[in-house]
Amino acid sequence: MGFVSTATALRCLSIFHLTLAYYFLTSPVRVADQNAVFILGEAMGIPHSLSLTLPSASTAVIGLLLAFIGLTDLSSTGLPEDMANYFWSSQAPIRLLFFFGITGYAYLFSQWSNVAADDDDVDLVNDASGAAGENAKNSVVFAWGFFELVVWFYIFITLREERTALAAKLAERKQAEEERL
Repeated sequence: MGFVSTATALRCLSIFHLTLAYYFLTSPVRVADQNAVFILGEAMGIPHSLSLTLPSASTAVIGLLLAFIGLTDLSSTGLPEDMANYFWSSQAPIRLLFFFGITGYAYLFSQWSNVAADDDDVDLVNDASGAAGENAKNSVVFAWGFFELVVWFYIFITLREERTALAAKLAERKQAEEERL
């Protein structure tokens, strides 16, 4: 079994989402200026976000979406064990794949990445101002996606272990009922 149960990890992640929602609504620069965001961005060679200095309409939408995700996930942690296992077993791989895509996109297609294109193509990509997804290639998006990726991978692995333990418990109950008859 994991160090922390799935329910505890999900509750912590929900509180993290609610905290991020608060900061995106009130002071988004506090998110962008975090040491973890800076270190991950510098280590991967990803540019910093300059658009998070003041609250704006886009940061308000991000905050509201994070609050919605945090509240719905927090309410879903109260499901019975067998229902929660089915629900989160379907959610974890989807979210894991989604955040893998976000993190990979933010890294692979950032302006300093050598993976996406050769030097001639990088200038063409960087000159296309306003291209779809250009603003998602920054250290805040990468750090958020990376953190979520790590947490959802842990939840996915822990869910598999808990599913095995739950199946053994159900088999034990079934055997006990058969012995009574």
